[in-house]
Amino acid sequence: MSHGQANAEPRSAITFNTIQFTFGSAQITPESSETLRNLGNALSHELVDQKSFLIEGHTDAAGTPEGNTTLSRRRAEAVKDYLIREMGVSPSRLQAVGKGSSDPANPADPYAAENRRVVVVNIGS
Repeated sequence: MSHGQANAEPRSAITFNTIQFTFGSAQITPESSETLRNLGNALSHELVDQKSFLIEGHTDAAGTPEGNTTLSRRRAEAVKDYLIREMGVSPSRLQAVGKGSSDPANPADPYAAENRRVVVVNIGS
């Protein structure tokens, strides 16, 4: 009965509100390093058989849509670069994309802090 269901599994996504950036920049705050180390360790050990992850950067609604898309992409790239450089995660396993403010975690308050986040999506084994 279970044959063919492997492809039907939903993509799993983990949201990291604890990966923080300096306001208006892609500079990762020192307080975020523990979260990034934990993520890197998970990718290198528990999730080592998972081949591909998408790192999504998100912003709140402050600023222009174009600026937010660029900023969110730079933030996703900063996380990707950290995981490669500091944690030894293979670059071939990571993709980065900027979503800007298009997909808020809190639609009722587009300027809320929880909208400024990084989401890591498991997109394939």
